[in-house]
Amino acid sequence: MYYLFDWGDGTNSGWVGSFASGATGYAYHLWNNPGDYQVKVKAKDVHGNESGWSQSLTVHVNVPPTADFTYSPNSPTTEDTVHFTDLSTDSDGNIEDWYWEFGDGSISTSQNLDHIYGSGGTYTVTLTVTDDKNASSSISKSIAIKEVVEIKVAILNGILFTEAADQIKDILINGGDWITDTHHYTFSVDIVTAGDVCGAFGGILRTGSTNNYDLFIIPGIAEPYLFCAPDFDVTNWRSNIQSFVSNGGGYLGICGGAVAASSGLTGGDGIITPMERLIENSTLDLIRAKAIQDFAHPMAATWAGYPSAVGQTAYLLYNFSSEDYEEHTNWCDN
Repeated sequence: MYYLFDWGDGTNSGWVGSFASGATGYAYHLWNNPGDYQVKVKAKDVHGNESGWSQSLTVHVNVPPTADFTYSPNSPTTEDTVHFTDLSTDSDGNIEDWYWEFGDGSISTSQNLDHIYGSGGTYTVTLTVTDDKNASSSISKSIAIKEVVEIKVAILNGILFTEAADQIKDILINGGDWITDTHHYTFSVDIVTAGDVCGAFGGILRTGSTNNYDLFIIPGIAEPYLFCAPDFDVTNWRSNIQSFVSNGGGYLGICGGAVAASSGLTGGDGIITPMERLIENSTLDLIRAKAIQDFAHPMAATWAGYPSAVGQTAYLLYNFSSEDYEEHTNWCDN
């Protein structure tokens, strides 16, 4: 027996066979477009005798679903809960299954869901949807998760002018954040005293061999380092800050704080005031630089027998060679 199948789309199988009488005849066809098709068949024997057409059988060619999704926020970080919303559609049926892969090893079978990424990076999120006729489709999108990095800052509080530490803190907290392609940097700020810095066992800057902060700032008025102890013992002051910096901590000195970072004083008017002597003893030797520090206020200048030297001028001399220092910049002139 031979069989001819009419596929209902204007094409047919041609005569297929031969098949033994009573055996099942079959053929294969792929429809190019979705929809309902009326399929029918007729038979022919070895003598060429043909039957009429069979009754039509309706064949439904399914439209696969279209997978799609969105997420928010648009620029998520490791501190955000990312909400994924399914936007998939199925024009001729219903979507029954959802399968999410988030690119970090996590999966979900919910339609809509929240997800938190534990580390920054670019992840490929894939959603696969399956409809009620078992057809499926997938879509993948990249999502960039920014790593949130908290920079811990300690600012030395001044004795004469306390506003400086507060102003710097306000700038860092309210306007200091910055965002790169991969990171979101934020600041947390503590205002500390010289007594905090000069404490035993590393003071407030360190606990054992671990830094408690990422950055230590001494603003323009740096007198507090003179008041670590009643006898002006600055041993802990120097060793604690030096250990903090050598262990990777950052140091920012502004004006008098820049002088404090130097390796000592040099030059000037030749008059050594008590304040200059104290500053010399407590410089931190963090940079290869000498400071010209002419510090004289009415009381100190009177002690030195030089009452006309009122005010302060500070320079830093950077060592650009291994032999000598060169004058580089004027840090502050008060």
